[in-house]
Amino acid sequence: MITAEHLILKKTTEEDIPELLKIEAEPCNMDGYWMESEDEYRLDIKDPNVLILTAWSRSAGEIMGYIIADIDMEYNLFEIRRNVMADAYREYYAEATSEILMYAYVEKKYNVIL
Repeated sequence: MITAEHLILKKTTEEDIPELLKIEAEPCNMDGYWMESEDEYRLDIKDPNVLILTAWSRSAGEIMGYIIADIDMEYNLFEIRRNVMADAYREYYAEATSEILMYAYVEKKYNVIL
């Protein structure tokens, strides 16, 4: 779990999937993104080479968005695949991105690819 000023990044659970699908379907998030299916989310959650975190609002206690990153242990690489915020929380996109990059680069010592 990663705690920031306005949000908390927590490991995504299968119970989070319906809300993630709703956020993906928002018009602001449809351009440039492919939509994952429920089954693809389940596979990502179980995959040890994928980190999928749900961003929760600290004040409202609801899901704001999510980040999916691929991890290549052989080369110690961390690559953000997707970073999506609900329209109502778009102002926190930079905060979520900064926190996940600090986690990957400083805490985990991954080589980060953007």
